[in-house]
Amino acid sequence: MKNSCANQEETCDVRARLPSVTVAICTANRPQALSEAVCSVVDQTLKPDQLIVIDDGKLDRQVVEQLARMVQDAGIKWRYYLKDSKSRGLTISRNIALKLAGARVVQFLDDDATMASNCLEQLTRVYACDTDNLVAACDVSIIERQRIRRWRRWVDAAYQLVGFWRIYKRGPDVGRALPKKLRNGFYARPVRFLHGGSISVRRDLMLDLGGFDEKLGGYALGEDREISYRLGGRWAIVRVTGTEVIHHSDQLSRPDPKLFGKMAVYNYVYIVSKNLPLAMGDYLVLGFSLVGLMLITAGLAVVGNRGYHLRQLAGMFSGLRSVLKQICQGRLVEYCL
Repeated sequence: MKNSCANQEETCDVRARLPSVTVAICTANRPQALSEAVCSVVDQTLKPDQLIVIDDGKLDRQVVEQLARMVQDAGIKWRYYLKDSKSRGLTISRNIALKLAGARVVQFLDDDATMASNCLEQLTRVYACDTDNLVAACDVSIIERQRIRRWRRWVDAAYQLVGFWRIYKRGPDVGRALPKKLRNGFYARPVRFLHGGSISVRRDLMLDLGGFDEKLGGYALGEDREISYRLGGRWAIVRVTGTEVIHHSDQLSRPDPKLFGKMAVYNYVYIVSKNLPLAMGDYLVLGFSLVGLMLITAGLAVVGNRGYHLRQLAGMFSGLRSVLKQICQGRLVEYCL
């Protein structure tokens, strides 16, 4: 009986500390996918205070009006921002959303993803339990529709084998100081890296850090890892349990396989060299990962879409040439894609 009363008091205390939340969706010419993402926000058991859509393309006016009515009818504040052609890029969009947001926590959602109905409810509990403000950011488990197929699982296992993103920042384990429910998986569990499709951040802290790296242009491959490196060691990063975000993997998000291949190599080296002091062993791991990544892509060209993966492989070699050229010139890798 005493334990039951204690649990009820704890639940009431958590609810009293629930933070305000802004959901931000950055989109570019995908009205159908965007509509599904917005519907998943409206259907939340715990409604956000605000929904912001940052348009990196040009949505039809009728689509914008329909979305605005749906959101406002649910009692959620609506904000639509159309970017100009000179400021394209995902990281720029996310930084605009950070500045426009009126809530303490900003939840970023990809426009080709949908949230489970209890997503925001579980998310806000994490921040409410974090009474010492140790958590800087958290994400939600991502269900990749295309990875449900067995062959995609084999490919993912191969990526893990070659150690992609194995190099990480070493420092004090801030996660150990978190409340038990944020360490043992009851509400969340500590992780090293965030998943870009479902990042939530403390707005004030992100603005103090300068936001997302705007040098990562286009769809900013690796921007989630870059911000994870900057946050890691100083604050805790956790993954929310008991809910999920489904990623529908719209191919329009990466229409140029050669550019994607170049970014996979170049962004990886840029992000790691920018944020970490690399020892000789780290360079060996980096080289092993890049060679393994290219071998996986070559294998996919044999058993999968030959033309697509060969163009992707050509982009990887192009990215590697750019990296080696800068190193031979005695410079640290600078972003110049």
